[in-house]
Amino acid sequence: MRRRIEFIVGLAMSLMVTILICLEALHFVDLIEHHLPESVTGWITPKHNFILLLVDFLIMGTAWVEYRYALRKGLSRTVDAKPQAQNPKYEIKFDYLPASPLDNGWVWAYPKTDGKLTVGFPPPESPGAHGLAMTAPYEHAIERTVPPIARKCDELELSIQYGSDAQFYVYANVTSRDGAKHESHWLNIRPGSSEPTQDPSYSKEFVVPVTAQLLGDGWMRLRLRLPLIVAACSGNKGWIFDSADRIRLRGCISVSPIKFFSSAEN
Repeated sequence: MRRRIEFIVGLAMSLMVTILICLEALHFVDLIEHHLPESVTGWITPKHNFILLLVDFLIMGTAWVEYRYALRKGLSRTVDAKPQAQNPKYEIKFDYLPASPLDNGWVWAYPKTDGKLTVGFPPPESPGAHGLAMTAPYEHAIERTVPPIARKCDELELSIQYGSDAQFYVYANVTSRDGAKHESHWLNIRPGSSEPTQDPSYSKEFVVPVTAQLLGDGWMRLRLRLPLIVAACSGNKGWIFDSADRIRLRGCISVSPIKFFSSAEN
């Protein structure tokens, strides 16, 4: 945010300087007309004055167009070039392995009864190093609550490898634009390029295809910007992102540590 403000202020000052230069040029023409002999200034006719003013306006117009282009280009670069080494506000780690996640903050999501959960580390040379490689029975999932310190974070980053029956969910709290209404939506994140769709049997679940950075061997890196995802899923109904509530893992899936970021602190 600070970089954006500094960038805008810098461009605004540049525009002001351009305008001042144009005004000074007009003042210089006025000096020529009123303080030099007519024999020197006789060539300056009303037609020439009009041309000079037109040139000045073209200069100012060009400066304004360049300013708008630079602003759009600069801000988009600020967003797109967000450093991946940025320190997260919170991180879901798996450094307790080979102990079970069920003994470290995770619980069975469904079915509620116990199942056999096989866990381990992904290969150390993989993008998911220090993460979790999980094998759960068919249609079994585990989840954990996002702690209060990270709930207002609006971006998640992780590397992920989908296997059999694998699904990755974010349970997001949403609110109406006036803050009067509240709901919670399951965001089922999957690789793909189509538009998000609402589950026909459960209106509060959305399948969200996302374009990921492919890393090889089935691994991909995701940077999930939750406000944009919520806007794509249910923004047309007036919902906006409020907070992240839970993370859910299903099936045979491998993930790196899950990092939480706040765009307001960038």
